[in-house]
Order: sequence, then structure tokens, then C-alpha cells
Amino acid sequence: MKTRKLLAIMLAIAVLASFISVPVFADGHEGEVLETLGILIGPDEDGVTEDYLATTATRAQAALINLRLLGLEAAALAFDGTETFTDAADATEFWQPVLEYLKANPSVGWVGYPDGSFMPNAAITGQGFTKVLLVALGYEEGVDFTWETVMEFASTVGLTALAGKDDDDMDLTVEDLAVALVEALGTKTTAPTDVTLLTQLVIDGVIDE
Repeated sequence: MKTRKLLAIMLAIAVLASFISVPVFADGHEGEVLETLGILIGPDEDGVTEDYLATTATRAQAALINLRLLGLEAAALAFDGTETFTDAADATEFWQPVLEYLKANPSVGWVGYPDGSFMPNAAITGQGFTKVLLVALGYEEGVDFTWETVMEFASTVGLTALAGKDDDDMDLTVEDLAVALVEALGTKTTAPTDVTLLTQLVIDGVIDE
């Protein structure tokens, strides 16, 4: 029975790998692609517009995308915690359960700063978002890379979209995140089944086939 189940899983992965292909995504349409996949969601009913893509990407937005890739978004949005970051009030009501969830689940990787703050409205850095993508691919900080070697390690596994944008004074736009996300979707994960992140997200049920 176990062997039959394993063979079924392997067959499903092979089928998915045969038709889920990121290179078919046209350059310049990353936002549209990610909106269709449900990975990038606009702030209102207008969805992922050019104006939205041009805005500065914040730490709160990057954290929510991180939760979305891990299949934890619903749990975070419904969370009702008793502790939060010291500057959580700087964010709108929408972000409160998300910040409480991150505070209660440091294993996700968003532990904030030593003073207890999170800086939800601060711009996310290229280094910070690249770390998010590495973790989504299955790599571990402290095992596969360190904070100091994030960008260097990312380049060795095929993540180069944010290379040269790791300066703390260089604010990323939402479009920068979109380009980096599409690149990551076509990158192989650390899974032994040798699949891309996009295929893995379908297998995990994060993205509907």
C-alpha cells in the first residue's frame, strides 16, 4: 500500500512538472501572473495595478507574502494573539492579527528587532526579501546560509533578480518583489523530488492546479 501511494505521488509530481512552466511567463507581466496565481494581491478591489506595483514594498507586505508561500496566510489573518510587537499600532487594523501571529510563531522567521519592534511600514530590503525566497525554496538560515551571505548564496541557487539591490538605502518596489517571485517560482526547491517552487506550491495545495 505504501509503495503504491509513493508511486502515485511520484506520478503526480511528474505530470505537474510536465505542464507547470515558469518560462512561459512574459517579461513585464509578472504582476499579472502572480495575481492570477493568488501570490500577489492588490490592496483594494482594483487588484494588482501599475500604481500598486510602483509603490514601495514594506516589511509587512513581504511577511504576508512569506506566510502565503508557506500556506499560513489564512491562519495568520484569523489569529487572535495576546502579544504583539511594540510598534504594531503603526500598522492598520488589517495587519494586527498578522503581526500577532508572527510574534507568536518566531519559527516563521520574522522575530523583529532587539527592542521589540517590527517596523511594519519600513521598506523591505533586497537582502531581506531574498532570504524570504530562500526559505520558501527550503533552505535554512544558519544551516545553508547566514544573514551576511544571503545574496552570495542566493546567486548560487539561481536567485539573481535582486542582485545589486541589497543596499539598505535602496527601497524595493512591489514590482521588484514580483520579478523576484517569478524567478523563484521557476527555481528548484531542496525537495528530493526535484521540483520547482511553483510545482511544489501546487502539490502542497497553496496554489490551485
